[in-house]
Amino acid sequence: MLERIIILLIITAQLLSADFGKLQKASRRETIVYTAATLAAGYLAFLFIFGKDWFNFNDLLNLVFSAPAHKIVEYLKAPS
Repeated sequence: MLERIIILLIITAQLLSADFGKLQKASRRETIVYTAATLAAGYLAFLFIFGKDWFNFNDLLNLVFSAPAHKIVEYLKAPS
Protein backbone atom coordinates (compact mmCIF):
# COMPACT_ATOMS: atom_id res chain seq x y z
CA MET A 1 0.00 0.00 0.00
CA LEU A 2 2.88 2.36 0.75
CA GLU A 3 4.25 1.86 -2.74
CA ARG A 4 0.91 2.81 -4.26
CA ILE A 5 0.75 5.98 -2.18
CA ILE A 6 4.29 7.00 -3.13
CA ILE A 7 3.71 6.40 -6.85
CA LEU A 8 0.43 8.32 -6.83
CA LEU A 9 2.03 11.22 -4.95
CA ILE A 10 4.84 11.38 -7.50
CA ILE A 11 2.39 11.29 -10.41
CA THR A 12 0.13 13.91 -8.83
CA ALA A 13 3.03 16.23 -8.04
CA GLN A 14 4.31 15.94 -11.61
CA LEU A 15 0.85 16.57 -13.05
CA LEU A 16 0.19 19.63 -10.92
CA SER A 17 3.66 21.09 -11.44
CA ALA A 18 3.33 20.69 -15.21
CA ASP A 19 -0.14 22.26 -15.33
CA PHE A 20 0.16 24.97 -12.65
CA GLY A 21 1.20 27.73 -15.03
CA LYS A 22 -1.46 26.78 -17.55
CA LEU A 23 -4.15 26.71 -14.87
CA GLN A 24 -3.36 30.24 -13.73
CA LYS A 25 -3.96 31.49 -17.28
CA ALA A 26 -6.91 29.20 -17.98
CA SER A 27 -10.51 30.33 -18.19
CA ARG A 28 -12.98 29.52 -15.45
CA ARG A 29 -14.58 26.75 -17.52
CA GLU A 30 -11.22 25.06 -18.14
CA THR A 31 -10.38 25.26 -14.44
CA ILE A 32 -13.71 23.68 -13.50
CA VAL A 33 -13.23 20.83 -16.00
CA TYR A 34 -9.64 20.27 -14.80
CA THR A 35 -10.80 20.23 -11.17
CA ALA A 36 -13.60 17.76 -11.95
CA ALA A 37 -11.18 15.45 -13.77
CA THR A 38 -8.69 15.72 -10.90
CA LEU A 39 -11.39 14.90 -8.34
CA ALA A 40 -12.48 11.87 -10.37
CA ALA A 41 -8.86 10.74 -10.60
CA GLY A 42 -8.51 11.27 -6.84
CA TYR A 43 -11.55 9.10 -6.17
CA LEU A 44 -10.14 6.34 -8.38
CA ALA A 45 -6.75 6.71 -6.68
CA PHE A 46 -8.46 6.23 -3.32
CA LEU A 47 -10.11 3.06 -4.60
CA PHE A 48 -6.77 1.86 -5.96
CA ILE A 49 -4.81 2.55 -2.77
CA PHE A 50 -7.27 1.04 -0.33
CA GLY A 51 -8.63 -1.71 -2.58
CA LYS A 52 -12.24 -0.72 -2.05
CA ASP A 53 -14.92 -2.34 -4.18
CA TRP A 54 -17.03 0.78 -4.51
CA PHE A 55 -18.82 2.23 -7.52
CA ASN A 56 -16.30 2.99 -10.27
CA PHE A 57 -16.33 3.99 -13.92
CA ASN A 58 -16.74 0.40 -15.13
CA ASP A 59 -19.97 0.19 -13.16
CA LEU A 60 -21.11 3.47 -14.70
CA LEU A 61 -20.35 2.24 -18.22
CA ASN A 62 -22.13 -1.06 -17.53
CA LEU A 63 -25.15 0.85 -16.26
CA VAL A 64 -25.30 3.04 -19.37
CA PHE A 65 -24.36 0.57 -22.12
CA SER A 66 -25.49 -2.82 -20.81
CA ALA A 67 -29.08 -2.73 -22.08
CA PRO A 68 -28.22 -1.43 -25.58
CA ALA A 69 -25.41 -3.97 -25.90
CA HIS A 70 -27.76 -6.84 -24.99
CA LYS A 71 -30.29 -5.60 -27.55
CA ILE A 72 -27.61 -5.51 -30.26
CA VAL A 73 -26.47 -9.04 -29.39
CA GLU A 74 -30.04 -10.32 -29.43
CA TYR A 75 -30.59 -8.65 -32.82
CA LEU A 76 -27.46 -10.24 -34.29
CA LYS A 77 -28.17 -13.75 -33.03
CA ALA A 78 -29.08 -16.17 -35.75
CA PRO A 79 -32.58 -17.56 -35.53
CA SER A 80 -32.65 -21.16 -34.38
